[in-house]
Amino acid sequence: MPRIARAITQFTKREVATLFKTARRISKQDELTILQAPSQGAIGRILIIIPKKVGKAPIRNKLRRQIKALFYEQRFYEKEFDWAVILRPAAKTITFAQLKKYISSALETSR
Repeated sequence: MPRIARAITQFTKREVATLFKTARRISKQDELTILQAPSQGAIGRILIIIPKKVGKAPIRNKLRRQIKALFYEQRFYEKEFDWAVILRPAAKTITFAQLKKYISSALETSR
């Protein structure tokens, strides 16, 4: 995997705070909420927040890997935005197809 794959999910504490100050909600489902903010760097990045209520570590890690893969494969990092994806407990039953539909539709329509 190229170096960019790792950089699309790395934030400092200050960058996270700025993201939440400038973000607006672009999608809300029972399973997840997606926020969008202007990019703070050269590439768009994604912050994935999965609380323990979603499930045990293997479930959370699987969801995190799936979201990162979608973000990287669809090349959303080329857009000039940073995103935050916040999952809720209902996300433990979400399929990959549903996850792809929610994220792709939200991020493709972002301006």
